Amino acid sequence: MKKKLNKGKAKHKSKENDQFDYEPLKSMHGCQVYGQSDNYINMGGKRVSAVPDQIVNDLVGINVPNFLPLTDTLSRHMPSLNAYDLRPLATPEELEALNIVYENEQKLLDNRGDDWIQTYTGKKFYPLNPREEDICIEDAAHALSMQCRFTGHCKFFYPISQHCVLVSYLCDEADRKHALLHDKSEAYICDLASPLKRSGRFDEYKKIEKVLQNTIYRKFGLSEIEPASVKRADLMALAIEAKTLMAPLHPEWKLLCNPPPVAIIQMTPEEAKKLFLDRFYELFGANYGR
Repeated sequence: MKKKLNKGKAKHKSKENDQFDYEPLKSMHGCQVYGQSDNYINMGGKRVSAVPDQIVNDLVGINVPNFLPLTDTLSRHMPSLNAYDLRPLATPEELEALNIVYENEQKLLDNRGDDWIQTYTGKKFYPLNPREEDICIEDAAHALSMQCRFTGHCKFFYPISQHCVLVSYLCDEADRKHALLHDKSEAYICDLASPLKRSGRFDEYKKIEKVLQNTIYRKFGLSEIEPASVKRADLMALAIEAKTLMAPLHPEWKLLCNPPPVAIIQMTPEEAKKLFLDRFYELFGANYGR
């Protein structure tokens, strides 16, 4: 059984005569976890005779079992101990209460939990823990064709799937597969406006997006490293779209390139979906995934 703690730091000092002072350990709130993976601690570890009872029986904070970090000072006074000797403790009553919670809330036993969405084809998809076997090109084509670029602030509905197809024609020929799928993560997690991404307040979202996009690339046998020509083509497509779809383009919006004379044709979601799938099978093979 595991319980998650916030990492923190505690100060320890030695008394005169080189005696270790245990008193500060009684009032620590959120000690730094030792000898375990990530921020997790095991509940109900074995009692160690070398650790005073008054320390191991205390609770730190609220519903957090007390435990001792293996500091240099502690190591000097207890050289026979190692990090795994000092596991956190919980009383039988606490463990019983926790067991009841876990038995009643089975979702807590599943790291994937209920954090899933139903896709167009009826699959359960876990955005926070994506698996290659759950990724489906039909789902992506449908979802991307139902979402509008520019958060909808354009002259007419312009689906992300149509944008992806455009990028796949503007990039280097060798990178066209990457280009078509470069925004596929948005089929499962809606995109954020660029100012939000650049604000630094959505870094966790960007991490989730990157993990998902890399999983998608692996699913279709592509490198996780996005080719430079895809980024250039994406910026060129942005310039084409902004000039065509904004009414009119704000004078303070400085485009990074002069867009070529490419027309954006208005499409229905159904037409954009077919366009995306046709381009996919053209690039990956007519029978890919079928």
